[in-house]
Amino acid sequence: MLDVALIGLDTSHAEIFTDLVMNPENPHFIKGVSIKAAYPGGSEDFPLSRNRVEHYTSIVRDKYHIEISETPEEAAGKCDAVWITSVDGRRHEELLRQVCPFGLPVFIDKPFSVAADSAKRMVDFAKEWNVPLMSSSSLRFGENLKSFLSACNERIHHAECIGPLLFEKTQPGYFWYGIHLAEMLFSIMGKGCESVQASVRDEMEMVMCEWGGARTGTIIGTKTEQADFEAFVSMKSGEQHFNLSRTHKPYYASLLDQVVHFSKTGRPVPENEETLEIIHFIEAVNQSRNRGGERIVIRKKNERNSMGRCDT
Repeated sequence: MLDVALIGLDTSHAEIFTDLVMNPENPHFIKGVSIKAAYPGGSEDFPLSRNRVEHYTSIVRDKYHIEISETPEEAAGKCDAVWITSVDGRRHEELLRQVCPFGLPVFIDKPFSVAADSAKRMVDFAKEWNVPLMSSSSLRFGENLKSFLSACNERIHHAECIGPLLFEKTQPGYFWYGIHLAEMLFSIMGKGCESVQASVRDEMEMVMCEWGGARTGTIIGTKTEQADFEAFVSMKSGEQHFNLSRTHKPYYASLLDQVVHFSKTGRPVPENEETLEIIHFIEAVNQSRNRGGERIVIRKKNERNSMGRCDT
């Protein structure tokens, strides 16, 4: 049995993840895992955190009979792995530092961080303590897109990722919902994005992205309605379309499958290098938005290190 400490009970993910491993009636139940202890946390200056922490704490405690700890350290000290689900990306560095000394695998729910310098410190600190570290949006693991990418043997020329784009003041720009679209795009195109250019409109936003070898990506975020998450992938043989919001297995269940595997093996997906690159990518998108759509160069052409997931 894998005993997990759940850190941060201010998001629906705390209830969703707990139900997936503690409720045998859940159609996507994951065996061999138990949430043994939980720490509520919460951020007073973030309404979506402050106003939900008591609600989800009561669910975790009363419905699933999980022990509530007074500190992150108390929870981690009773378990084999730590899942940080705190909704506030600004707190993730502090929480990671509190649990790293226990030497346990740590999964951090999106966003990993809301600043590239903080993200780098987190990865370095985990290395110092020899702590396996993983962070990802659930959209990377949509079952239809993941199955396609694992079997793809063609070079992908272009990917277009579409979905809802919501904003929160405490989570800068695309670090709130835009990170889902960024994770989708990187899961298809791989590392090595060279530049971004954002276009902001009242109802939607578009980000044009360039990789090496004339490969491109596009993010389209809808701000006025709850759109599905979708992806279009273009190759020489044609175009493939995926609706990640309408699959038999929810993407958050697919994510947790991977998190459980990581918690047992210490092998993260994506690797930390890619997670850091995504944080830099989002910072560049935010910078382009703030500068009226200026093209922002992320890396020079001689710094390329990836040509995509499906190169042959």
